[in-house]
Amino acid sequence: RYNAAITSGNDATKTSGIEAAKGDFRSAATSASKAVEMIKAQPAPTDPTAVTRYNNNKLAALTVNAEAHRLFVSKADPSQADAGLAAFKEYIAVEPDAAKKSKAQLDAAQMLLDAGVPDKSYIEYRAILATEPDNADANLGAGLSLFAGGDKTKFQEAANYLQHYVDVAP
Repeated sequence: RYNAAITSGNDATKTSGIEAAKGDFRSAATSASKAVEMIKAQPAPTDPTAVTRYNNNKLAALTVNAEAHRLFVSKADPSQADAGLAAFKEYIAVEPDAAKKSKAQLDAAQMLLDAGVPDKSYIEYRAILATEPDNADANLGAGLSLFAGGDKTKFQEAANYLQHYVDVAP
């Protein structure tokens, strides 16, 4: 619904479609959070096969929860940025794949920037840059976050990040 709504030429259709999509995003985030809570409420299995199944289900639930919150916060309710960040941090803590973990860190930082909380976004981008100083996306995000913060004393630092982005971008 969201994609159809934002491409609609009719303002009334666009507005009603976006509002309906916001409800869908809220429902998805709520359902995903419930799934995580249900899995956490299960007693820890002891059988090796059951442990593997439990861990896979938990990872899947946390993955969906983080993505649902990203969409909810970015497209529907920026005031839920802290809940979205918590969902990402919980997912990142258990994700074994380094590439997926790195992407999730970038997604979390971008979600915060989209939600209009550039100071928190900058903190997340800086955390990425601490281990990957030449990460082009993190340099771009850090620069945009500082600029979006509106503090003119940080504009030169923002420009430095953006220049480094230009230097390392493919």
